[in-house]
Amino acid sequence: MVQEVRETLNIEQIDKHTVKKRFSRHAHEYDRYADVQKDMAQELMEIPLLLQKLRQWNHNGQSVKVLDIGCGTGLLSLRLLEHIPHARITLLDLSEPMLKEAMRKLLDSGLPASHIQVVEADAEAWLKDEQDSAYDVILSSAALQWFHKPGMALEQAAKRLRPGGVLAAAAFLPGSLYELHDSCAKADLALGESVQERGQSYLSLKELQDALYKAINSNHSCNKIKTNNSPASYACSKSLQYEYEDVHELLHHIRRIGAGNALSSRPHTVSRRWLREMTLCYEQQYSGTTGTKVRATYQIGLLAATR
Repeated sequence: MVQEVRETLNIEQIDKHTVKKRFSRHAHEYDRYADVQKDMAQELMEIPLLLQKLRQWNHNGQSVKVLDIGCGTGLLSLRLLEHIPHARITLLDLSEPMLKEAMRKLLDSGLPASHIQVVEADAEAWLKDEQDSAYDVILSSAALQWFHKPGMALEQAAKRLRPGGVLAAAAFLPGSLYELHDSCAKADLALGESVQERGQSYLSLKELQDALYKAINSNHSCNKIKTNNSPASYACSKSLQYEYEDVHELLHHIRRIGAGNALSSRPHTVSRRWLREMTLCYEQQYSGTTGTKVRATYQIGLLAATR
């Protein structure tokens, strides 16, 4: 378990080679553990601005071209097909095994192979270099945390929107897994060590908004849908909470969805004594609703805008 903790907690500077390797290794079992990713995809598809556009296009029988950034196993694209059954979808991901899982899902849903394009690439580089493609819908869920410059990636994505198109994203926010980070800090102090920074750094909702709406020339406050001729925008934050049998199961889930150590620098030292302190703190302070399990909370941001 010590090795599992090392590979779960230490993410500072993203090493995309490691990210690709980890996701590829766990692609076959990803959906079994991806509780938060499934819920984020569902929450994204319920954004009013996005739903309004999809229903309008479906009612008009319009051909809709979609880009799914960091598509993973296709959880989000599968949700989208519930609203636009005949969409033409471009699946963009770093991992070939994840793309194969996504492709299989869409084909099993009945979408023709001619309606699916698969792109295996670093999304940040691809968005910057790909100049010819334009889309009615650009989506990304639970992927921006793996980007070096997520704000810039959103700006590049927004430039690929057709007039009247919509870009929507679900992203992790600061405060995600605060229970784990607090328990780690307390374990550091209990052993007489300075508190180590662990985990990823996330952009705030405001920072994500600023990047997105700068690209589409929106000056609105992003707190509600605009109904005039100006670009519409929407943003909100939510908390998603889950319960696990114990800390070991929590860390096992995190690792099985590919979120292991993606550091380009050396990980922090994790000793068995430190692990005992961290686990004890977590189980004492962050028990589940029954008092026997442990809880973990994710903060997510949902945002959308039209060009």
